[in-house]
Amino acid sequence: MIIKKDFWTKRAEPSEITRFNSSSTSTTISLSWEKPYKENGIISGYLIRYKVLRNLVCTQDEKNELSNVKTSETSVTLKLLKPYTRYEVHIQAINEEFLGVDFLEIVETKPLSNITETEMISIKQLIPLIHGATVIINDVICSSLFGPLLIRFELTCLSDWCKTDAHRNLSAWYNPNNFSFNVSSSNILPFTNYTMTVVIVRDNTWKYGDYKNFKTLPTVANQISGLEKYNNSKTSISLRWKPPYPPTGILEKYFILYGWRKTVEDVNVTECKFWKGYHCATIDKQILFQTSYNIQISAKNQDQNPAPYSDPVSIYIGRQGPSVVYNLEAMWTEKNDLNVSFYHPNDTRGELRSFEILINKQKKKEVPTEFMPIYQYQYQMNASTFTTCNTLKLSVQAHNIYAASGFSSITIDTPPPIPEEIENINSNSTNTTITLEIKIKKTMRKVDTCNIFISGTGQMNYLEEFYTNPSTSNLKLVYTSSNVTDSNIKFVIGKNDDPVNTPLNPGTNYSVMVTLLNKCENNLTRSHTRQMFIQTKGNYVTPIIVTTAETPTPTKFENVSANGLWALLLLLILPIVLIWYIKKKHPHIPQMIKPQPKLPPEDQIVLTDTPPMTKPKPKVIKPMPSEVAQGPKTNNSKKVKIIDLETYVKESITNGELQRQHDLFPKGLIKPHSVGSTSENKIKNRYKNLVAYDHSRVKLKRSPGDNQSDYINANYIDGYRQRRAYIATQGPKANTLTDFWMMVWQKNVRDIIMLANIYENGKKKVEKYWPEINEDKHYGDFKVHYVSSSVHANFEERMFTLSHNNEQRKITQLHFTTWPDHGVPLYSQSLVPFLQKILKIPYSPQSPMIVHCSAGVGRTGTIILSDIILRMGAAENSVDFLAYLEVIRDQRSNLVDNLEQYKLAHLVVLECLFGMRTSIMCNDDMRTIVENTISNNGIRTQMKYIEETQWQDSAMETILDNEEVAPIYDEKNRFKNIVPEHYRVFVTRYPHDDETSSYINAILVDDFRNPGRYIVTQQPMPNTIGDFWRMVLERSCNVIISLNTIDLKDEVENTTVNIIALDNWRHEDLLPNSIEEFLAFKDAAEALSRTSESIVVMCYDGAKASGLYLALSFIIEKMKLEQECDVCLAVRTIRHSRKQFVTTEEQYEFLYRASLTYITGFQPYSNFA
Repeated sequence: MIIKKDFWTKRAEPSEITRFNSSSTSTTISLSWEKPYKENGIISGYLIRYKVLRNLVCTQDEKNELSNVKTSETSVTLKLLKPYTRYEVHIQAINEEFLGVDFLEIVETKPLSNITETEMISIKQLIPLIHGATVIINDVICSSLFGPLLIRFELTCLSDWCKTDAHRNLSAWYNPNNFSFNVSSSNILPFTNYTMTVVIVRDNTWKYGDYKNFKTLPTVANQISGLEKYNNSKTSISLRWKPPYPPTGILEKYFILYGWRKTVEDVNVTECKFWKGYHCATIDKQILFQTSYNIQISAKNQDQNPAPYSDPVSIYIGRQGPSVVYNLEAMWTEKNDLNVSFYHPNDTRGELRSFEILINKQKKKEVPTEFMPIYQYQYQMNASTFTTCNTLKLSVQAHNIYAASGFSSITIDTPPPIPEEIENINSNSTNTTITLEIKIKKTMRKVDTCNIFISGTGQMNYLEEFYTNPSTSNLKLVYTSSNVTDSNIKFVIGKNDDPVNTPLNPGTNYSVMVTLLNKCENNLTRSHTRQMFIQTKGNYVTPIIVTTAETPTPTKFENVSANGLWALLLLLILPIVLIWYIKKKHPHIPQMIKPQPKLPPEDQIVLTDTPPMTKPKPKVIKPMPSEVAQGPKTNNSKKVKIIDLETYVKESITNGELQRQHDLFPKGLIKPHSVGSTSENKIKNRYKNLVAYDHSRVKLKRSPGDNQSDYINANYIDGYRQRRAYIATQGPKANTLTDFWMMVWQKNVRDIIMLANIYENGKKKVEKYWPEINEDKHYGDFKVHYVSSSVHANFEERMFTLSHNNEQRKITQLHFTTWPDHGVPLYSQSLVPFLQKILKIPYSPQSPMIVHCSAGVGRTGTIILSDIILRMGAAENSVDFLAYLEVIRDQRSNLVDNLEQYKLAHLVVLECLFGMRTSIMCNDDMRTIVENTISNNGIRTQMKYIEETQWQDSAMETILDNEEVAPIYDEKNRFKNIVPEHYRVFVTRYPHDDETSSYINAILVDDFRNPGRYIVTQQPMPNTIGDFWRMVLERSCNVIISLNTIDLKDEVENTTVNIIALDNWRHEDLLPNSIEEFLAFKDAAEALSRTSESIVVMCYDGAKASGLYLALSFIIEKMKLEQECDVCLAVRTIRHSRKQFVTTEEQYEFLYRASLTYITGFQPYSNFA
């Protein structure tokens, strides 16, 4: 018998789970498994326990408690976990009574894809090396990192010689035990400013972190280049060369090796007077005449060994003639005299004696040495020398004491004779006719043609429009007569006796031009023109004579083929050429040849027509009748008479009127701009939100098969009563350089106004579109040659030649160089000389002037608006900023981009019209003018003027309202009334918890051409010595100019500082002991600080002596560069930074007398160290 009975074995603990699997993200771990092989009961669930072992960046495990999770499923997802972390996971099955065998597994979360703020690494210390730097980073808690990190050190060059280099990137994996990185490469240049930026990288994500600026250490100098001789005597050789480039330290001296005896001369670093970018020296030891020398030069940096010698250059000195003159040019004047100009031979090979000017190989003029200018020469040859309508060969030959040079020659065409002049025009009108009675002066001069033109626009018109393109000109030729012999001509316009001479419209304003013309077969012309405005239908308006004598611009002939000669243009203005002459005793004394005065056109503002030291009244011009002198057709207008302008501007700034006006015009692209927005043209725009409007864009000639090739980001802008007077454009990009020069050529542009620098604040703003001086560069089919440059305080004038298809044109570029990176120039007077230059450019729709900055809107619009308003003020004795702002905004978006630029336009126009003329030419009249100024209360007048115009300077300073506001600590000031306001200097805190340690009584002051070059401070007090030396170190100042006694016993910083001190000027004295001693001190300080970017100037109170020094420095630099002395401008400029500078008449007079002493020579003293 079989007995069957069911029973259960006793329960026991389950075995381990089986088939475990896991997956993870950065914050979750998903676990799955199967039941235990031996359940030993009914499985009711599972217990999951887990804890953090360690962050995977860390090297040691953490001690953490286990967290519990229960589930009835065979899978679970653990959430809210730490990224990039190792976890210990336990899983146990649970039956009715028992907890199963523990299953243990180690699992890891994945790293984060993004980079969090806690992972950002900062630079603790940066130690410069020659080719890089050692970077020490701050300690980082490894548990705060959520993935592996790659640290990339990105170096951006800030120095001029390597700004075009690509970023230098060096990478290293982050190791929590390594906080020091050696970031070096042979591609990193010595003695160069860099920005070191830490870039944190994880997978395909990167984030920019901390950065510091640093300068790599100096090393041995590079070799010099371009060594050549430029002069010699029987016992000396004068050399020039390009200094080592890029620089690798502060140049200390040069060693010149020459001769079979291996003679070595060490010479100081001296910039050449006439060759920008060259250094010059003269060697005179054991030099033998009629001998060849192999010459080599080695450069030596401070605290470094000399560089290797350059390759030898063989130079012979003997009886040789000079090299040829170059850049020979000729220009006819309005009186048919010929101005001949050329540049000094590069190698004189002995003392120059004279130049010969030959016409058709016959000597016409010899210029002896006592009249020899230094660099650029210009001589005038009388009209009687030449026959009219002829072709001549002009040659120039230089003579030294030994022989003559070769010939430099050009071929020129002579102009026709100057025609008779119109003595008078009487006119009257009916509804449909205008009758003219013209009386011509009768002399011996002939007149080939008399032409009468008429235009119904009622605006100014120029003959250039008609002769250049008759089909598009507003002028209509209604009368012409050849071989004019009668002195009286009567003609009825609108008589209907000819298909051209049709009846006029009743009640209409007409512009009438009468021209007497002589012309040669070579197409050169001479003309005399009268223009008047007349209204028909009996509403008679007295004719207004606008131009009394219109003569074409003198033709300029350059050393090119005949078919490249310039066409003779109308209505341009001869520039005044300033010529330097040698003075034997005092070679730095400038003297000028005064050219014959020439009246400017009526639409130019005359800024120098008042005696020195007077405040000019605004130029008064009889306004045209209201029917003729109509403003632009706009919806907005605010016309102001010039006599009321100063009050209007002052009130409008205060009451917000300028803000209201500017807000009328919305920003952005508010008109169609489809052409510039195509995919093909987008890459031609510098900024995606600034595209040329379709209706006013400049169109280039299309390339065959390319419908988009006519686009360039440029718009025509109307001027004052002149269509298309300007082209407003963005600064060229690398991919639009050829398009830019194509536009210059096709639109016959002769003048380019540039308002941005190539680099600003380390960022490229404009692609450089010209070569180096005396060099050529090709842009597509166009060749640009950089002829010459003239440097001024705030701008540089460059002359180029542009060649295309065997034709050559002259291009002038005016480049304003001191517009700050952000905002606007804080001194409106800095723009006045620049606008003077622009105002001399005559309007012409056939030759518009290009104006550009970077984007071609903000600065560009400001200058265009200012120029328009000045021309309007000259013509109408009133101005209308608002109306013309609407005009230019209609043609290109965002012109005059912000309120500050609109405010600047008002203030700069005000300065042009009302600014006091205080500049004195450095010539024979200077002493007389200075003495008259001093004796006739001129100083008091100027000081009053500075006070009265303070509101203008304060108005511009409102843009500084956002600069850092920090407290002033009285205990660190010698005097409570002399404290830093704007342009403050700050230092880093030390110690960090001392909030007063960042304060120092120091300000930035502008040099003549270098904004913020000087750091002016009081002499240190016992509680500010540490602040002072910290400032010197942080600002990299290696020159300190002390104008009172200095105590050096507290110097503790490890840096090299040159201190030059004037020992005998007591702080309680208003003036130094002598002018000569102060000038000698100034010269010594300038020589010491020539290579220093920042210079500390200090005196007892930081104002009295420092202000005098800074003003004199400004004055002398202006005299050197521009041959003008302007004490008022110097004082006004430095007082922008501190109002306590130069506040007494005694100091003001001292500056005048010091200027006189300097210009007439002085003997240096040595009471300074």
